[in-house]
Amino acid sequence: MFRPKGYCYDTLTMGLSLYFLIQCGISLRSTQKVLRGLNIYFNFDFKVPSHTTLSNWRKKVGYYCLQQTMEPA
Repeated sequence: MFRPKGYCYDTLTMGLSLYFLIQCGISLRSTQKVLRGLNIYFNFDFKVPSHTTLSNWRKKVGYYCLQQTMEPA
């Protein structure tokens, strides 16, 4: 799996987490529980991010979206 520089999570974990948070509307702690359940049920071996990490990722995506939609003055 590809892991961006400066992060300890791979892009699949990040993308799946953000999909659950943004597209599905699942809360931070519930997303963490869903990922933990997927990890156990499908016998995946990935580190599950904390709710604080998930919150930081969601804020970064939101900030990026705000920067893309704003037009320069």
